Amino acid sequence: MKKLLLLTIIALLVLTVFSGCALFIRTGFVEGYIIDATTGSGLPNVTIGVQGERRYSAVSDFLGFFSLEAPIGTQVIIFEFPGYDLEPVTVLVVDGGTTILQDGEILASPALSPGQYRFVLIWGEQPYDLDSHMVTPSAEHIYFGNQTGTGLYLDVDDTSSYGPETITITDVATGTYGYYVHNYSGSPEITTSEAIVKVYDATGLLRTINIPTSGTGLYWNVATLSGLTLTVYNTIEASEPY
Repeated sequence: MKKLLLLTIIALLVLTVFSGCALFIRTGFVEGYIIDATTGSGLPNVTIGVQGERRYSAVSDFLGFFSLEAPIGTQVIIFEFPGYDLEPVTVLVVDGGTTILQDGEILASPALSPGQYRFVLIWGEQPYDLDSHMVTPSAEHIYFGNQTGTGLYLDVDDTSSYGPETITITDVATGTYGYYVHNYSGSPEITTSEAIVKVYDATGLLRTINIPTSGTGLYWNVATLSGLTLTVYNTIEASEPY
C-alpha cells in the first residue's frame, strides 16, 4: 500500500513538472501589415496563425496590422480571409524579440476567375518609384498615364517605395501581353530595388519572379503572357522591351 502511494506521488510530481514546462514555452512576436494588392490599403479582420500550432492566433486591425505571439525558431505563418489568396510566410522567431515583416511582404489578392490574371509588383525603399507597364496584343499601353484598357486595368500606382503596383487582366485577348517595370526614379539602379513580381491566376499564386541583381538599364523585362502560357524573361534592359 505504501509502495503504491509512493509511486502515485512520484507520477503526480512528474506530471506537474512536464505540465509546468509546457506552460513556459519560449516565444517571440511576429508583426506586419497585410496589404490588399488591388488597393494598396491594409486589410482588416484577417486571421493569422502558426502552422501546426492552434494555440497561437491573431486578427489584423483596421489598418491591416497584426502582432502574433509564436514559438521561437523557424515558423510558417498562415493567413486566412474569405475570397482572398494569401500565401504563407516563413519567419525566424527570436526568443523575447519581435520579427517585423517588410511592407508589402504579405499580399492579399482577391480571388480571380478562370482566364483572369494579376501582376503585382513590390520592392524595397529605393528607388522610390517603380512603375508597372503592360502592352496588350492590340498595342494598348497600360501604365500610370493610361490606367484602363480593353479587359485590363492598373489597380494601384505607388510612388513612394514598397508598392504594391498591380495590373489585373479580367478578359484575356488572343495574342501576347508584355509586362515590364520601369525605374521612374532613375537612381539608384533598379537591380538594387529588391523588386518582386507575383503573378496570380484563378488557382492563386502562379509564379514569383525576383529581379536580377546584375545588369544595366532602367527597364526590367519581366514576362509575357500568351493564352495560358507565362514566359519569364527576367532581364535588365536599356530601352522599353515592348
